[in-house]
Amino acid sequence: MTLRFLFVGLLALLLAGPAAAQGTCSDCIGGGSDIAGALFQGSANAWATPEARTQLNERAAALNTLSTDAAVSSSMAPAITDAFAAAPTARALLTQTKALPELKADLHSEWTTRGLPAAETEALIDALAGLTAQNRVEPEALQASLDAYNAAVAAAAPTFVTDPAPSFLALRHALAALTQAAP
Repeated sequence: MTLRFLFVGLLALLLAGPAAAQGTCSDCIGGGSDIAGALFQGSANAWATPEARTQLNERAAALNTLSTDAAVSSSMAPAITDAFAAAPTARALLTQTKALPELKADLHSEWTTRGLPAAETEALIDALAGLTAQNRVEPEALQASLDAYNAAVAAAAPTFVTDPAPSFLALRHALAALTQAAP
């Protein structure tokens, strides 16, 4: 299974282009990161097995406690830890079942100012709100979030794709971590 994830990761790097392959931890804070390309092309069925759902929920719990638990932080990829530290609004969006209007407004402003269309911004915020709440992720909700994320990236201005907001990048890392739970 590890080799499969390694292959998928390498394939994603190749598809994302040379800019993504050159990324450093500047990816973690939105400095010069290229987010082009879809995160996951599949369906919610990928997480339908009991084993996959357990892994998905374990990753959700790890993401939810990332900034408060040093042991969990060390078990997650450094890019995810750094991204969440740079953008606490990302964690708040994932863990709140009903995102506060102020949080939604802040993310909306941050993303649209950088070049993400308003409609895609709203759809993505709505899809991500509460995704990992109570340390559980429903496969259908994850797929809806991935679809909204991919649509947002496809519609984003080139300036947003090459230099996304830190909170957007943190959420990309979170979605990528969750999709690694696929069997």
